[in-house]
Amino acid sequence: QSAMRNRKRAITDYFPAAAAEQQPPHKKQATTAAATASLRQPEPPRLLRHALSEPPHSPYSPVAPPQSRRAAALDLDLDHGPRRCIVFPDRDAWDETHVRLPCSPRNMARSDVPKWPQITSMLTEPIACPHVLQDIILRINARFRGAWDLSGLCSFCLRQFDWEEYLSGASSTGEAAAKSIAGCGCAQSMAFTTVFGRIAALACDLPNLVTEPIPLLKKQMNASVTLTKQQIASLLANAFFCTFPRRNSAQDQYEYRDFPTINMSTLFQRSTPLDKLRFILNYFDRVGSHPPAGSVTFTRHALHSLPDWETSTVPIRMIKTSPSGLIEDARGCATVDFSNKMLGGGVLGRGTMQEEIYFLTHPELIVGRLFCASLDDNESIVVTGAERYSKYSGYGHTLKFEGDFVDTSSRDERGRPRTTLIAMDALDFSQRGCSPGVMQHHTQATLRELNKAYCTFSRSPPNVCIATGHWGCGVFCGSRPLKAAVQVMAASQSGRDLLYFTQEETFDVQLSTTISTLVAKHVSVGQVWNALCAFFSLVEQQASLPAQLFGFLVHHFK
Repeated sequence: QSAMRNRKRAITDYFPAAAAEQQPPHKKQATTAAATASLRQPEPPRLLRHALSEPPHSPYSPVAPPQSRRAAALDLDLDHGPRRCIVFPDRDAWDETHVRLPCSPRNMARSDVPKWPQITSMLTEPIACPHVLQDIILRINARFRGAWDLSGLCSFCLRQFDWEEYLSGASSTGEAAAKSIAGCGCAQSMAFTTVFGRIAALACDLPNLVTEPIPLLKKQMNASVTLTKQQIASLLANAFFCTFPRRNSAQDQYEYRDFPTINMSTLFQRSTPLDKLRFILNYFDRVGSHPPAGSVTFTRHALHSLPDWETSTVPIRMIKTSPSGLIEDARGCATVDFSNKMLGGGVLGRGTMQEEIYFLTHPELIVGRLFCASLDDNESIVVTGAERYSKYSGYGHTLKFEGDFVDTSSRDERGRPRTTLIAMDALDFSQRGCSPGVMQHHTQATLRELNKAYCTFSRSPPNVCIATGHWGCGVFCGSRPLKAAVQVMAASQSGRDLLYFTQEETFDVQLSTTISTLVAKHVSVGQVWNALCAFFSLVEQQASLPAQLFGFLVHHFK
């Protein structure tokens, strides 16, 4: 009974409108009026959501919330029946269709009391040294104290910050901090305390910034989530301290098994490249010292109407190629993210390939892992407004942080940088048990890749060139000529221009010559598809690649 009273008291404190419903009639009117008046007061920028028009696959549609209160409103399409609007006046949703926020009053500790006051109490303690930082993360996640390896975080901090300098005013940080410093044998660093103090402050500000539920973008949904950059900074700060409940396991029986990890515990392991933390801390240093303006929009697309590739009469479009340069440096273009089916891939682990690098230099993208489920074969994700914060050099194991980067991209009317990232995942042929070159030269595998590329390109902004390259040809062992042909076909079918970064002169000449031949011969997408099927038949007969694909196509349409 005592536990129930504590839970009811906590919910009542957070939800005055809900509490009013439980009161006698003569008190309800006054309480509801007071709650409504409080909801009318000025508040931080609210979470914006809007849906795309592709019913019945979209559970979200644009719905104007009641004018008397700023609350989340969902328009549900249940089994194609009458649509009904559900309003959440309490601004909190603790269910399977929304992000379970750490500041929710229904996020309970084992003692059956709200956990958020405990978290904020820990985060307001002076963070005097790496061992204190590690201890705070483990106290927030007491279940994993014996399981998590956070030694990489300590190693990074000891290397990154100057521990030789001891502040003369260290005792002014309080008795608890002084004992912590003495107990762990570390000297205090002003830079360390400043950086991680800012991250902790951003995390504690979550309930003031995110004032309504964040919907989960689950599979086969057509919907968008728009977050302000300040909201993103606070959410990522909570991810840094690993405060998101139920997000520390990906086992099949867990609720978020179809979602990427968001808590950053895996980033703190000794096996993770330590330089990745420099990208993250540079971001927090920027947003902590100068609160960012603008917003970022994440849009999930599920396409249910695909072309008949065999009969397509759409002509192949000419493309532009570049033997040098980086995809992300293509100004004014929509950038292709060579995505894992889990958005961001190994950005919070050991991954250091194209997608992970892009997410490290544009850390606001990482928040998409909080609410974007893994991608199906007919889905893609488009992100608008993510800002670049860091320079880098190298690739893979040679990746290095090279300093701060000031993004000078122009802004749209919503304050977003005019940058667009389109994420599409390729098939992984690295562990297929046979020759990846033979395995992928197959009708079904190529059809899947063609449909995926079309789903992505057709949902990119119109009249904007798409910057791409060797999609799925790194650790996934994709065939460069085949992936290039697939992307050219998908771009032609969707009416999009393509800027292809070939990374080498020989491939650049081969690709340009092949596409020029197809365009000169007025070859259609359907004809190229049929030619690919003929090529696959040769591969199947010989159990090996009989010739280079580009040479085959040129000869086929001679």
